[in-house]
Amino acid sequence: MAESYSHLSLRRETPVNEKRPRNGFPSIQEPPDVRGHGRGLQQKLAQAKEQAAGDVGGFDERRLFRFSVQKGFDPEDLRKISPEIEFVSQEDETVVIGFASDAALAQFEQLLTSMARGDYITNKQVFYALQGVDGWRPEDRKGWALKKQGLPESDSFLLDVELWPLEDNHQERDREWAAFEAWLTQEGIAKKDQVKQPGLTLYRVQCNAVQAQQLLKHRDVRSVDLPPSFGLERSVVFQDIRNFPIVNAPDAQAPGVVVLDSGLATGHPLLAAAVGDAKSFLPGESAADENGHGTHVAGLALYGDFESSLRSSLFVPTLRLFSGRILDKNNENTSGFVEKHIKEAVRHFVKEYNCRVFNLSFGDANKPYLGGHLKGLSLTLDVLSRELGVLFVVSVGNHRVGKDSPEGLAWRDNYPHYLLDEAWRIIEPAPALNVLTVGSLARHNQTYNSQRYPMDPSEIPIAQPDQPSPFTRSGHSVDGAIKPELLAHGGNWALNTRAGNALLDRVAGLGVVSTNNQFAMGHPFAVDSGTSMAAPQVAHLAASILREHPDASASLLRALLCAHAVMPKESQALIGRSKEFRKVCGYGQVDVTALHRSLESAVTLIAGGPI
Repeated sequence: MAESYSHLSLRRETPVNEKRPRNGFPSIQEPPDVRGHGRGLQQKLAQAKEQAAGDVGGFDERRLFRFSVQKGFDPEDLRKISPEIEFVSQEDETVVIGFASDAALAQFEQLLTSMARGDYITNKQVFYALQGVDGWRPEDRKGWALKKQGLPESDSFLLDVELWPLEDNHQERDREWAAFEAWLTQEGIAKKDQVKQPGLTLYRVQCNAVQAQQLLKHRDVRSVDLPPSFGLERSVVFQDIRNFPIVNAPDAQAPGVVVLDSGLATGHPLLAAAVGDAKSFLPGESAADENGHGTHVAGLALYGDFESSLRSSLFVPTLRLFSGRILDKNNENTSGFVEKHIKEAVRHFVKEYNCRVFNLSFGDANKPYLGGHLKGLSLTLDVLSRELGVLFVVSVGNHRVGKDSPEGLAWRDNYPHYLLDEAWRIIEPAPALNVLTVGSLARHNQTYNSQRYPMDPSEIPIAQPDQPSPFTRSGHSVDGAIKPELLAHGGNWALNTRAGNALLDRVAGLGVVSTNNQFAMGHPFAVDSGTSMAAPQVAHLAASILREHPDASASLLRALLCAHAVMPKESQALIGRSKEFRKVCGYGQVDVTALHRSLESAVTLIAGGPI
């Protein structure tokens, strides 16, 4: 075995010349016809005022406007039009939202009149950058799932409502909350739960279709969407647990890895010795795993490459295992906002056990990231990561088979190009910037039937080993941030050509094997496919680094894992030199050869500090 060494630390020297901030206005293009530009903005402002007049509610009398701008525009420069225009939110690089009083609108109109006449105006580049003015329409307030699926047909249903953050003005934010809750009462809309934190205000409400239309017109509402939907599948394999030796407990000082999921079967023979604590954060529910997903994920978080351990019949835990139940028996969270339960769970395990690595193998298929700001669970994870110095490892999410999916042989013939389609975009909370997001690789290409009937070619795999799984989602995140960063084995799908090219996505035997919550029924292991199975293998590696580097920051853990990632040659051959597929594959799969310690042929230099 090659001799290994601790990674080398670098000490930062004080630079001779410190970086200086760049000053000056961003490069804004002057319109070819300045007077015509002014007249066009006049017309758009008049239309926007009519649109804004249709809004209801609001904690004050100002109106809400959407300003379309050139890239590089500083949102705070809205005040150069009038000091009574307040910047509220930047929805993407070219859309800025702001409140405007009647006095501000009058001043705006006066300046546009001067511009249309060809008169000199101050801060002309602000007006050059403006491309349009609109109200924030009901259609703008609809979230992705609501746009796709429409309102439920039932008489009463749940909706998630996000308000404008107003994080720079606490007094206005408090007034916004009070006014909105009073409005809900007035309209007969039931408030079921809420999340209030810096940068995010969410309400879960129960209402009817008429009330929903009013919500979509409310001035202080940023978005309205259907509640999250966490749908996950698994299948079972049968092996005899008695074939494996007794598992001994890890060292008492071993690093911990926390699985936030559907709970844990703490009595499983391969898990029990390593369990440090299992706690439920769902009101009225125990810490037990009634679904099975949490126990399946836990086996991978504890052992990493579970299949290799299974083949060698050797299970030696080197980590302590913790479980926080945040999902019910259906792998859903209907008791309130999952963000609240996650915050409570993370604070508990950090305070009581100094845990540093958390795995979240779930995603909300109703909330794909299509650009713009981060919100909801992504924002919550980023805030917790910065505050507590913890690392979250999350799954990129699974494509939900539906009308946007290929049909029949197109699953194979169009692979992997559809992985870049909008229907494969990463979902909450994968876009979070401070987390490690993990996509999925295929490991096997033979179904159970193909192994049993080796002469029968009827069941064909979609991906080959070490190519991206056909269900794995693609990035990027905010400002082109690479997501996912890493890949791990998560399974594969196949087609049954004798059954109309039916998709085999459940019991074909192409998934990832791990522990099963039904072990007492004689089924200690289960097989499942999904990015949920990929993430905990990376969480295992992250926690294992802490054995060699116990003081490593979350940033160092992320950096080491990404620095030791390589693109599998099978994936490289598939995607060639296409930079677009960085959105699917990130930096690749972690090579553990020199991850924990340097080798003669592979030396890692580490340093930490501000850039």
